[in-house]
Amino acid sequence: MSHLFTLPGVVRRGARYEVTIPRLVDNKADTYSAISIHSFLINTAKFVSPMLGGFLLARFGAASCFLVDSISYIPFVFAILAAQIKSVSNKYLLKNTNILQNLKEGFTFAYDFLPIRYVLTLQILICFMVMTHVNLIPVFVREILNGNAETMGFLMTASALGSIIAGLYLILRKQATGLVNVIAYSAMVLGLGLILFSRSNNLQTCLVLIFIVGMTNTLTLAAISNFVQLILVDETKRGRVTSIFTTGFLGILPFGNLFFGGLASKIGVDNALFFGGICCLIGAILFVKKLPNIKNLISNIYVESDLITQPNRD
Repeated sequence: MSHLFTLPGVVRRGARYEVTIPRLVDNKADTYSAISIHSFLINTAKFVSPMLGGFLLARFGAASCFLVDSISYIPFVFAILAAQIKSVSNKYLLKNTNILQNLKEGFTFAYDFLPIRYVLTLQILICFMVMTHVNLIPVFVREILNGNAETMGFLMTASALGSIIAGLYLILRKQATGLVNVIAYSAMVLGLGLILFSRSNNLQTCLVLIFIVGMTNTLTLAAISNFVQLILVDETKRGRVTSIFTTGFLGILPFGNLFFGGLASKIGVDNALFFGGICCLIGAILFVKKLPNIKNLISNIYVESDLITQPNRD
C-alpha cells in the first residue's frame, strides 16, 4: 500500500532532494533544520502512508488511492517551481564522466571515511533486521494476538504516531551536534523494543512497544540521514554517498523481507522478530563503542562548517 500512496512520492524521490537541500539554504547553520524537516517528511510518510492508504482502500476502493496520490503532486510541483536553488561552484563539478569510476570513488570515500562507514553499516543492519517487521505484523496479529484487521490498524497507527513524534523531535531539537549519540542510543532502544514486542501477547503492551519501535526506527534512520549530509563537506561526493545511503535503505528491504519471511515460516514470527531485535541491539552496542573515535573525527568538520565555534567532541 505504501507504494501507492507516498505523500506525495517523497520516499521515491528523497535521495535527490537530500543532495539539493544544502543548496536551498543561505546560511550553512540552517542546513540541519532543513534536513530535519526533509527527514521528517520522508520517514513519517513510510509509516503514515499505509495507514491512510488502508483507510482509503477500505472506504473507497483502490482507485481512490491512485487519485489522491496523483492530486498530492500538484502543490509539490508548484513548490519545486518556486524554489531558488543556488548553482554549484565550478570546483565542485565532476571532471571525470566515467560512471563506473565515479561509483568506485563514492564507495571508496564512504568506506575510508570511518564516521560514514559506521553509520551506513548500522543503517543497513537496521533496514535488514528491523524494518522488515512491518511486513510481519499481519502474521504476528493473526498468530500471536489472535486479532483481526482492526487490531493491525491499531498497531500500525501506534507505529505511525511514534514515527511522527521522532520527526518532530529532530525538527525541534535545533542542534546539529550530538546526532551520533541520538543514533547510537535510539538504535539500542529500537533493538530492545523489538525484542520485548516479540515476547508480548497482550494488545495494550504491544501498542506501547510498537510505538517505541516506530519512534526509534524513524529517529535512528532520520538521524543517520541528517548526520551524513552534515559531515559531507566535499560536494563532489554528496550525490554518490547519498545514493549509497538510499540503496542501503531501499535496496536492502526486499532481501530482508525474503529472509525474514522464510525465517518466520521456520521458527515462528515471534522468534523471527526476536532474532531481528537481538541483531539490532548487538549492532547498536558495537556502534556505541565507536562513538569516541567518531566524535574525534567529526569535531573539526563541525567547526569548518560553522555548526559549532570550537571542537567539543560531541
